[in-house]
Amino acid sequence: MRKLITAALFIAATQAQWAYAIQTASPKPNRIVKMCTVQEGEVADAACQAFVEGVVDATAFYGAAEQLALPFCIPRETTSAELVTIYRKYLGDNHPLRQFSAAALAISAFRAQFPCE
Repeated sequence: MRKLITAALFIAATQAQWAYAIQTASPKPNRIVKMCTVQEGEVADAACQAFVEGVVDATAFYGAAEQLALPFCIPRETTSAELVTIYRKYLGDNHPLRQFSAAALAISAFRAQFPCE
């Protein structure tokens, strides 16, 4: 069990680190936002999905490590594809906010869709 938890934490950290590296490597802070607004099925779709999963995993990990209340409560049955759809819809509905961090926008999207009680 301990090895499984360690592996899960490693995967979450790797996804979050990868997403952060993509965002900071770009001279424009909203490169991931642009990448996540392409048509589904393109190569960037997989990268967008990895980014979204990384944000969710990193938020959950940080919240647990720091014993903080999570900003959103995603039901277990929600798929990664559904999270990407929610993120894309939020980006489309909030075009003026695209200047902000892609991760902050993802957290805002999930907070709006899945508020904690």
